Amino acid sequence: MGLIKNLFDFLSTNQPIIVPLGTVLAAFVSAFAAFVSAAASWTSARIAKSQRELAERQYELQRQHQELEVIRAKREIYDRQLSVYQAVTVLLDIFEGRAGVSKQDANPFSQCRAEADFLFQGDEIPKYLKQISINANLLACYLEQINDTYALPVGEQRNEYVNKATELRIWFSNQGNTAKDKFKPYLDISTPTTSLMATS
Repeated sequence: MGLIKNLFDFLSTNQPIIVPLGTVLAAFVSAFAAFVSAAASWTSARIAKSQRELAERQYELQRQHQELEVIRAKREIYDRQLSVYQAVTVLLDIFEGRAGVSKQDANPFSQCRAEADFLFQGDEIPKYLKQISINANLLACYLEQINDTYALPVGEQRNEYVNKATELRIWFSNQGNTAKDKFKPYLDISTPTTSLMATS
């Protein structure tokens, strides 16, 4: 009985101390809850920032990919335009070496004409290629007739073919610079008005 009485007396004497401890504990719990809430908010903000940065990086990568695709497509067009010009120069080189062309030389040129309709802006290049093809075939026919003395003996018609063949030879001999000038706006990479720009 004496021990219980002593404990009761102690609790009664120290009650003012116990009450403030409870208040402090409650304040501590409240502060801890606020800290946890602030930490959660900070974490959420960090996650949102990371997601935003990731989205921005993905957008940038997509933009760069699209730019590379545009460059690749333009380069492909440029290469095909260049192949058409090279076909012209090959035909002109054949003419220069033989002072004429054959039907076999002119036939493959028709492939370039078909492709050129979709590779070059406007109709200047397709029309020019068509003129080259027509003149090449005409010259081949005239030369074939002129060289066949049995089919075309010396006479007025033979002289007419010779004159027409001479005119076509003069025309072809002048096409080196003409072809270069016509293709230059599409193929000259030293200026911004190349095919890579002209076809965009």
